[in-house]
Amino acid sequence: MADVDYATKKDLKTTERNLETSLDKLDEKINQRFDDTTGLIRELIEEFSGRFDNVEQRLDRLEKNYGQPLLTMDKFIARLDREELENSSRDAQLARLEAWAIKVSKKTGIKLEY
Repeated sequence: MADVDYATKKDLKTTERNLETSLDKLDEKINQRFDDTTGLIRELIEEFSGRFDNVEQRLDRLEKNYGQPLLTMDKFIARLDREELENSSRDAQLARLEAWAIKVSKKTGIKLEY
């Protein structure tokens, strides 16, 4: 007959306790690693949050510093546009007046001097 080893109830209980102890240790190690990873993630989030806050503050300062000059330039450009429109209107009116003066000059025989 073959040589067969049999496990007793005591052997099974000991194996069960050893397995439970090993699983408990493994569970503790997993929990510790999870806690460590969670801590690292929190640190990264805080670091990135601080950096984003810094970038936001810098952007706010840039908007404030460059917003006023841009507004001033916009007003200046608008004023130039108005003046250009007024000049064009005046030039057109002057051209009509000159055309009228030429007609009057021809009809009256008075020479125009420029």
